[in-house]
Amino acid sequence: MKVDLGCGKHKHRHFFGIDRIDGPEVDMVCNINDGIPLPENSVEFVMASRSLPYVNDLLAVMYC
Repeated sequence: MKVDLGCGKHKHRHFFGIDRIDGPEVDMVCNINDGIPLPENSVEFVMASRSLPYVNDLLAVMYC
């Protein structure tokens, strides 16, 4: 699966959209600071071009 994290109103085509606010392009609503409830090893690519400002612990994300 390809994930568009923080997709908002403009989800990339053929991606699974995750955002903290519901909308027509959002497939899953969740706060990334609480974790993302997806099955282990189910994601092959993550697009997160506008998500880092919403992360509480940026160092933890960068070292994953």
